[in-house]
Amino acid sequence: MNPYPYLEQVLGHSISSKITLLLDENLIQLKSALKDAGFKILQFRRGMPDSELKEMAEGTAIVTQNSKDFISDAVAFDYDILALDTLKFIDTQPDRTNQAVQKIVKAARETGIFSHKGHFLLKLTETGHELVSLKI
Repeated sequence: MNPYPYLEQVLGHSISSKITLLLDENLIQLKSALKDAGFKILQFRRGMPDSELKEMAEGTAIVTQNSKDFISDAVAFDYDILALDTLKFIDTQPDRTNQAVQKIVKAARETGIFSHKGHFLLKLTETGHELVSLKI
């Protein structure tokens, strides 16, 4: 048992707030849970063309279930990708107890993406994650 659960919560909040996430329109149900976990959230406008999305994504990490649509332009448009393509279940719980959000936070902490230099693709799976560097 952690004798300092509040400290862990505060540290988790400050760590996750160092990155801005841009939510794909089909993952909007994660917005409040990601905010509760300390992330700054932007969201796509429904029907927005991919070209506009990519320009809007500069300096953020796109959270998507369609990572293949974004990988080729990540370096050129200066964004990162959190790929939820293979997650079988995306929870709708509106707070940090959301299972998908817990996987995102855990993967972010374990990979150190907040201090990662360059562009990355963080693939989340049911059993873990994989960090891939995106190069020109």
